[in-house]
Amino acid sequence: MSTYTPKKGDIQRSWHVVDADGLILGRLASEVAKILRGKHKPIFTPHQDTGDHVVIVNADKVVLSGSKRADKNIYSHSGYPGGLKTKAYGDLLAEKPEEALRITIGGMLPKNRLGRQMLTKLKIYSGGDHPHEAQKPQPLELEHTRLRGPQEKKSIEAKLDDSEHVESSKEKVEQEHSEVKSDEISESGSLESLGLTGALLSNLVANGISTTQELTNKTSEDVLGIPKIGPKDGSRSVVTTFCPIFPIPCERPTAVVVLPSPAGVGLIPVITINFPFLPLRFISVRGILALYFP
Repeated sequence: MSTYTPKKGDIQRSWHVVDADGLILGRLASEVAKILRGKHKPIFTPHQDTGDHVVIVNADKVVLSGSKRADKNIYSHSGYPGGLKTKAYGDLLAEKPEEALRITIGGMLPKNRLGRQMLTKLKIYSGGDHPHEAQKPQPLELEHTRLRGPQEKKSIEAKLDDSEHVESSKEKVEQEHSEVKSDEISESGSLESLGLTGALLSNLVANGISTTQELTNKTSEDVLGIPKIGPKDGSRSVVTTFCPIFPIPCERPTAVVVLPSPAGVGLIPVITINFPFLPLRFISVRGILALYFP
């Protein structure tokens, strides 16, 4: 596939109008140079003029940041020895603002016939009017090139009001977080949050156990006595006041739900849910898969 090169009929030129009031000279010039070259188009080709027309109004109200108005100079040379001429940018803006903008934008274009051809599509005017209404130029917003002045100094009363507003907003955020946390705790109290199988959930609900709080309140004998939950072959189960494999003391005897364990498996950490004192764990003890609750 060959490289695409736009033909003369493929290039469609639009007209843009820019209000330079309060815009920084260098930032404005760089954006206008991109449009003149056509770098904002997908058909941009470096060796062709694919750009649009740009009309700049209020050129006399363009600004320079910092001390560039006095320190930044513009140079010209007659070509003869001693023919160097120097002028401050501020003086050039005051005398010929159109020329200052044209020189700055032209310096960002190619230094050849192509660059000079692109520069012919630039129209600059000091006032707010222009004679190109017939072309229906579209306004081009360049707010990111505007000079940002120093922040306004606030009084002590305004600062106090801001601090009170920040404190009230913090209290609202903390209250919302507490409400969300309480909702999460209430949702985590359901048996579905434990990741148990459907058959085990139905057996627990059928015996009046629908929340984790009700399950932990049951003794080990009550839980093991529920049909289809306790061991069928009378295997021994471990019920102590601490976890037999993870020796973490509990405040009350641990309730155990015993399930058949896969053969030859010593420890299966299937689910871990953080409770206040002991996480929920599946532990295999002597061929029995025990589910421990704190």
